[in-house]
Amino acid sequence: MNVRDYEQLRKCYPDTLSFLREILSLERSRDKEVVWLRTGFCGDLPLSLDRIAREFKVTRERVRQIENKAIGILYGRSLQYRKEET
Repeated sequence: MNVRDYEQLRKCYPDTLSFLREILSLERSRDKEVVWLRTGFCGDLPLSLDRIAREFKVTRERVRQIENKAIGILYGRSLQYRKEET
């Protein structure tokens, strides 16, 4: 995923604060950290899969898997927001 993909995901939520709350409510701290680092929400530039993999001492593929799982959770939760709006 890239920053544009995250921007599209963010649009599924009523506001940015709701989106950030959902990221922070991810149960596994590694999921949170990977999404946070990949998005650059902390005010830094988004980090690459390689950079995060080196930090966590895992493969790029593992980082991608963690990211995809977390994004799936966030998309699922965004559906709840849409149902509540109707």
